[in-house]
Amino acid sequence: MAQLTIPFEFEADYSAANFVVLGCNREAYNALPNTPQALLIGERESGKTHLLKMWQDYFPTGDIIENIDLMSPQGQETAFHIYNQAMSAHTPLLVTITQPLSESLEMLPDLKTRLSTLPQLEITLPTESDLRVLIHKWLTDRQVEVDDSAITYLLNHAPR
Repeated sequence: MAQLTIPFEFEADYSAANFVVLGCNREAYNALPNTPQALLIGERESGKTHLLKMWQDYFPTGDIIENIDLMSPQGQETAFHIYNQAMSAHTPLLVTITQPLSESLEMLPDLKTRLSTLPQLEITLPTESDLRVLIHKWLTDRQVEVDDSAITYLLNHAPR
């Protein structure tokens, strides 16, 4: 007999009020409202999308280029033109990247140079206590209650 799954719907709340400010993201969070043009650095699942959505609230007419380091050369070429257009028109632009520019080996050299001129907002790796808070928040958002010992188990056994 096949196991049945129940499709629970979950809609993420990307509001500023729902963002958890921690040591790993505090600098980026604090700079965001005053940074119309920036490079937001953070690994996948680090909170870039939440900060990006908040940035859109601050700069609704701005352009966004997500995960530029994961784009094909053709995508990067298009991003290069979007960047140049935003700079010449002085319009807001937020570019996200999954790793620091110095580690982005597959990026067009001219694009890499241009991006290096943007203010860099980095989401660093979370500490153990940050992870505890994030796991608790993630579970609470989904109305799942667990004992602290379950979170400790996850922290001790989950891959990072």
